[in-house]
Amino acid sequence: MRELLARITTMPVTSALSRGPSAHKTTDLPSGISGPIVRERPGRAMTAELSVLLPRFGRSALNKKIYIGSQNTYTPERYVQALAKGIEMRAQAMALYAQGEEKARKALAAQLRSQIKSIRSGATR
Repeated sequence: MRELLARITTMPVTSALSRGPSAHKTTDLPSGISGPIVRERPGRAMTAELSVLLPRFGRSALNKKIYIGSQNTYTPERYVQALAKGIEMRAQAMALYAQGEEKARKALAAQLRSQIKSIRSGATR
């Protein structure tokens, strides 16, 4: 039990998150970012946006859209700005996810310590 507890508290957390793009991804965009996606709505100009997947520990991921521009306002500079914003959003979400993983690991270690303590106190009676 001591060995297991020591491993839980000292070993790095293994994350279920993908750190790199999938092998089948055909764009050079980072992991978790897709696009540009062009949408056409009746009576409106076509718009382009990026899709950013934001992981949340213990909950389902969020899919956020970042507006780039319409067919009249789309520029490479706006694309680069939207991509930078998406990368920043994803990095913040990944950091929060890692904090959640670390918190869960510490809670597991505390739970194990508590169980070991109760087993020992029951055995000494």
